[in-house]
Amino acid sequence: MDENSLIRVLNAIAVDFGYVQGMNVLLGPFLYIMPELDSFYCLNTLISQHCPRYVSKNIDGIHRACVLFDQCLSLLDPELHSHIMSKLPSLAVFSMPYIMTLFANMQPLDEVLKLWDAIFAFGIHFVIILLSSYLMLMRDMLLAQHRPYRY
Repeated sequence: MDENSLIRVLNAIAVDFGYVQGMNVLLGPFLYIMPELDSFYCLNTLISQHCPRYVSKNIDGIHRACVLFDQCLSLLDPELHSHIMSKLPSLAVFSMPYIMTLFANMQPLDEVLKLWDAIFAFGIHFVIILLSSYLMLMRDMLLAQHRPYRY
């Protein structure tokens, strides 16, 4: 994967969808495992058929997913939810990067590809369950932190 491939594919995608923050991160895993043309087709299919509201001008789908994540975490682990909310104005500050990129902002990329297998198998909003699980696995560490949003 090189920067020129990234730029070419994003420019081609922008013709139909424009560009919103995070599209480059969504493209990265595709370019990591397949040629440029296949990456274009996969990203185009992802954003046109599976999460079109994630790339709308005002990223409505991402905002709605953040609200759903907030509701899920508050039901699954009220104490952790309250602790994080006491430190942040909104849980979206923390959750948006993970939801927006479907965890592609995490490392290592080989592990992200395994997460994507699950996300694509169960549907895009499975990312909400994964993020809730991720925070609950780090629960003790997050509750001990003064600034839990740093993870």
